[in-house]
Amino acid sequence: MFNKLMIIGCGFVLSTQSAFADYYMDQYLDTLKKEAGQGNKASQQKLDQIDMLTVKANKGNVEAQYQLGMIYKHQGAFANEYLVKAAEQGDKIAQYEIGSFYIADEHNTADDSVCIDKKSVQDGLKWLNQSANQNYAPAQYQLSLALQEKERRICDRSGTTMMDLGTYDLDKSKEWLLKAVAQQNMPAKVVLGQWYLKGMNGYPKDINKALSLFKEAMDKGDASGFLSMAQCYQDGIGVPKDINKAISLYQQAGDKGSHEALNLLSQIYFDQKQDKKVSEYRKKSCDLRAKTHRRLWHC
Repeated sequence: MFNKLMIIGCGFVLSTQSAFADYYMDQYLDTLKKEAGQGNKASQQKLDQIDMLTVKANKGNVEAQYQLGMIYKHQGAFANEYLVKAAEQGDKIAQYEIGSFYIADEHNTADDSVCIDKKSVQDGLKWLNQSANQNYAPAQYQLSLALQEKERRICDRSGTTMMDLGTYDLDKSKEWLLKAVAQQNMPAKVVLGQWYLKGMNGYPKDINKALSLFKEAMDKGDASGFLSMAQCYQDGIGVPKDINKAISLYQQAGDKGSHEALNLLSQIYFDQKQDKKVSEYRKKSCDLRAKTHRRLWHC
């Protein structure tokens, strides 16, 4: 794999996203073939499914490209050729998957911070825009967040540089967020709740409105709703301060996929001098981020 990497100031960075995806696709197929050769029927069935989808995908079938792309994505090949092909043919979900990966495609640096390639940001915005313009709510939400970033830590050969890429656009961000909210996108509602909670971005401070949006998201099982309510209980904002309730909500948010919630739990246990739980939740947070983001993230 290392011949597909290059070393720059911020550490190992893949020379191309396709090389990164190819490595994990090949690794996954080799594992399936080995298991199938040992008589594993489930692995053989998966290989047969992949073979069938590959034939259709190579003939230009968008649905097959998307399905095959998602199979490989779940094995770590986030920006694989089949998702890209589906995105190029206008599949809005594939566009969202590619865009949301690129816009958050961070690399570990030598000093344990993170940076992102300038082109990743540009490609991420391109794909998210295309998906959002097809009225796909998750893309509208993700694009709204991306347009709120004024500066990013950009990877370069000398290390990292804080840079304004000229992508900040609060008015457009608000527009996309409200479109996602109108489609009942729960993470978007939680962000709107945060704006009400803090009285920011032109919204009046309204704690009751914020809590109502957080609770609605929780009722729908959204991790960010649990996370935001946990923070309210931890700090006593609009609700009685209750650290045990906060811990319970953080744990539920973590169970639903929030690595941030697990990291905040580790900080609570650090304050309580519970060293074993600090290590446990830091590792859980990092493992979850690595699983859902990119395999080069080290824990």
